[in-house]
Amino acid sequence: MPCEFALASIKVPARKWRTRAELTAILADIKLAIERFEPASLRILAKNYGISPSHLQRLFTSVYQESPSEMSRRVRLKSAADRLRRGERVEKVAAALGYSQPSAFSRAFKAEYGLSPRSFSKKCQVESSEQGG
Repeated sequence: MPCEFALASIKVPARKWRTRAELTAILADIKLAIERFEPASLRILAKNYGISPSHLQRLFTSVYQESPSEMSRRVRLKSAADRLRRGERVEKVAAALGYSQPSAFSRAFKAEYGLSPRSFSKKCQVESSEQGG
């Protein structure tokens, strides 16, 4: 890490300087928040950590090979698939995962899994009964 005087000489404000370890910890915190379904926009996250939204997006994407919004969508839909496998109702799953409209959830789910949530759920129930019987 450059010394404070070197940073001052190239006009990098000390409070904005982040080490790689600090950035890695910030990205890990954001990933954990996504996995816990803690809603926050990229702009709010960036402001909380003192990083520009575009820089945060670039860093996150370079480390995890997907943007924060892509990761959030994927994690939510994986959780939805797990819940549907257990037999939960589509409307309940959509609401629990923060989808304001069941139709929005249905479109996103179908784009990810190739089946509507209801079809997916029925298929899983049939497969489960075949394995059990």
